[in-house]
Amino acid sequence: MQDTSKQYFTITDFDDRGRLKTQLINIKSFDVFRLEVEYDTRNRIKVQKLMIGRSQYQDKISYNSDGHVLEVIGSNNWKYVYDENGNVISIMKDKEKISLGYDSGDRVVQYGDVEFASYDNRGFVVRRGEQKYRYNPRGQLIHAFEREKFQTWYFYDDRGRLISWNDDKGNVTQYFYSNPNTPNLVTHVHFPKTSKTFRCLYDARHVIISIETPEQRFYVGTDQNGSPLALFDINGNIIKEIRRTPFGNVALDTNPDFYLPVDFHGGILDPNTKLLYINNRLYDPVVGQWMTPAWERLSTKLNSPTDVFIYRYMNNDPINKNIVIDYMTDMESWLKAYGFNTENIMGSEYIGRMIYQPKATIQSKQLAPEFGVISGLECIANKIKEKFSSLDFVPKPLLKVEPKTRNLLPRVSYRRSVFGEGVLISRMDDRALISVVEGVNGVMQDVVTSVFNSSFFLNVHFSIHDQDVFYFVKDNVLKIRDDLDELRRLGGLFNVSTHEITDHGNNAPVKELRLHNPDAVVIIKYGADPQQETHKILRHAHKRAVERAWEIEKQLVAAGFQGRGEWTEEEKEELISHGDVDGYEGIDIHSIHKYPQLADDPGNVAFQRDSKRKRRKSGARKRRNHRHLVTS
Repeated sequence: MQDTSKQYFTITDFDDRGRLKTQLINIKSFDVFRLEVEYDTRNRIKVQKLMIGRSQYQDKISYNSDGHVLEVIGSNNWKYVYDENGNVISIMKDKEKISLGYDSGDRVVQYGDVEFASYDNRGFVVRRGEQKYRYNPRGQLIHAFEREKFQTWYFYDDRGRLISWNDDKGNVTQYFYSNPNTPNLVTHVHFPKTSKTFRCLYDARHVIISIETPEQRFYVGTDQNGSPLALFDINGNIIKEIRRTPFGNVALDTNPDFYLPVDFHGGILDPNTKLLYINNRLYDPVVGQWMTPAWERLSTKLNSPTDVFIYRYMNNDPINKNIVIDYMTDMESWLKAYGFNTENIMGSEYIGRMIYQPKATIQSKQLAPEFGVISGLECIANKIKEKFSSLDFVPKPLLKVEPKTRNLLPRVSYRRSVFGEGVLISRMDDRALISVVEGVNGVMQDVVTSVFNSSFFLNVHFSIHDQDVFYFVKDNVLKIRDDLDELRRLGGLFNVSTHEITDHGNNAPVKELRLHNPDAVVIIKYGADPQQETHKILRHAHKRAVERAWEIEKQLVAAGFQGRGEWTEEEKEELISHGDVDGYEGIDIHSIHKYPQLADDPGNVAFQRDSKRKRRKSGARKRRNHRHLVTS
């Protein structure tokens, strides 16, 4: 590959197995960068040779029996010692040794002789050295600061990609992803303060090769994982050279004033915190672990037993990032081995990939196969397209062949459904519709069908104290006795209790049946209006959300953050001492009547000054009634 002026070209050579072998950058007839890699019998890099300008480096890498990086010998000598769980407990560079300490959840809490990291109840790193962090409900970092050094705020798009950050000094950096075929690659970086824009160019492997500024173009030399190692100008002069530890921490930067947005493994470097955004997750290269756990990925991408260590980065092997084991079992896999991709040949395939369609899918082959819903017309179209794109002359056998898979999800985390197997409760026109599988759990099916079928199934569902809570309404109050007799047939599966709820302003008390088990609570209300009950439940849920939001705000302000509100110093003291600020109320950001699933979410609460109330002048506290804001 070369530029139009033929002053620059790069050659990438692969071995007979399609693995990267050598990479060369030539500028004005001089070789300025060269990378050579050798592999062992387990498809891992064992030798890495590097030439930057006139300097040459060579590193030999060894691994332990678990596949973790054990030792790097060469221009930089690194050695890692692991415990029985695979955690790095000591790092040795030449004669220097650094010890790491872990808690019971295999999370780093100590680095050297100092307490390094602290975690909140969600498992997010909220303190790292002298830096403190705050996250939004999606687990994304939104505020970081270090006292008397920096404060930074972060912003994301609907896909979870970092789109901008700004600090307390007025600096703003914006990231753009303009290539729909590679939606996670940064193509432009804009600096509004200086009115400058950087453009990032990538090769066919999605590895950065060039950065264009308003003044000139720079060429980037990277390692096999897309980590920039050197930056050259158009004359071949070295502008910036970077040396890192195997886990990505910068050990040498010859030009730190030149901000290179793409960093270790192609991630985005945060210049203030020195953290990295890799695949929309925050990574700490100092200790080599993720900043936040991703439990939802564990249930869909479980490929090996070590994936249960959700903070560990690449199973402690950051050298071999792109190892993909493909077994040649069909024509399509063989074509990919020779560089052909039938999906790219079919125009509708790559056009369809440009359209963002968020969905949750199970991507691991070791987990249970997922059966989605597809229309008959789409199924016919897919079959015709499959036949048209097939290059095989041998007809496909009618006998269906599938790889044997086991459902491994229960071994990771398992919670049985509320009424066991073979029972499905659906909502049709606000009514409960019971569907059962014959021959499975017969007594439970009879009881659930008798009690819940055709009752009002309220569109509100919460999780309180790790229990799922569901609400049903029946208009006939006399059915409570019959339902109670039916539910007693379930024996010890549920604790059944009756309650009589008196609502102020309503003379007629509402009778309730409550079913409890360790995983769920099912509440059946009798003689009530479904719409009124929904509003009442949402009102109580909103009150819980406001109380929880004040608790979180108090914790944030006490930790040194500004919090959600623009509090004065006097209001901060009042918040820390009393738990709230007089004259302010909690309101919904999004209407809970339009989005009932947000009713008890403290992240959906904003604090607003109540103009109708005056601030108290005495120290006496009065109980505040939180006004509920209803929007249409």
